[in-house]
Amino acid sequence: FTLLIVAASTLLTGIGAIAIGGYLTLGRSRTAVRILAAIYRWPLFIPFIVAAQAMRGFIGQNGLMNNTLVFIGLMPQEWAQSFLDWRGIVITFVWKQLPFATLLVAGAMAALDRSGIEAARNLGAGRLRILLGIVLPQVARNVMVALVLSFVTMMSVLSVPLMISGQSPTMLTVAMAWRINSLGDYGTANALGLVSCVMSGLVAWIWLRQAARERSRSAAPPACGGCRAGCYWASSPSSSSARWSTSCFGRSQRPGSGRTACPASTVSASGKGCSAPKARRWKASGSRSGSPR
Repeated sequence: FTLLIVAASTLLTGIGAIAIGGYLTLGRSRTAVRILAAIYRWPLFIPFIVAAQAMRGFIGQNGLMNNTLVFIGLMPQEWAQSFLDWRGIVITFVWKQLPFATLLVAGAMAALDRSGIEAARNLGAGRLRILLGIVLPQVARNVMVALVLSFVTMMSVLSVPLMISGQSPTMLTVAMAWRINSLGDYGTANALGLVSCVMSGLVAWIWLRQAARERSRSAAPPACGGCRAGCYWASSPSSSSARWSTSCFGRSQRPGSGRTACPASTVSASGKGCSAPKARRWKASGSRSGSPR
């Protein structure tokens, strides 16, 4: 139950952060962008226990949300229902963590080079396509950081599930508090805490492994395609964060762009090297820098 609640809240938080950050970056109405930028940060400064108490008065059966819908005629009084269950926990978590995740994602989007965005607009791409195809891949690491931190934070919150829905089934934090305060069962409480640590640690391990793969991929020189004799390293890295540039007969390659394929006419019959005339022209060229591979 805890894993499902936190996973659903994390997913909705990520979707909301990407949507808000995307509008702040790609929105055309300056007034709407300014209003949204000023509003979305407010829940960030509200404690979880205050947020839970506010939600009890907002999403209850006689809360502000149902009374407003009944007053304006969008819902009859008989349809009013309480959301003080797992749905209320998810709503409160998303409302509280959305500003934090949006702050990280929107900041990363604002720091991007806008030349690619403007070029896509000039070619007729819509805002949704630009967001999903150009902006989001460049800030994927920041999105992952925001989701991991939000997941770990929501796993440790006691006040929200206790005040919104203290009934069974409930989250691990409520079960641990009840075991300690009511039963004095420290053994079971410690076991539940270990389960919570394992779930949080698993998410952190996945994130750290992905980050390590990205660092190793950016630090290692990319491999050229079948034309080995014509490949050279245009620069040598001076640090682990250096970027490599590989060229194969004038075709440059950047990390993440895949292997550089040589022209078919330069590949020998075995497919393992260049033809002799092409290789000689390459070695004789004085405009190429670097050492051939």
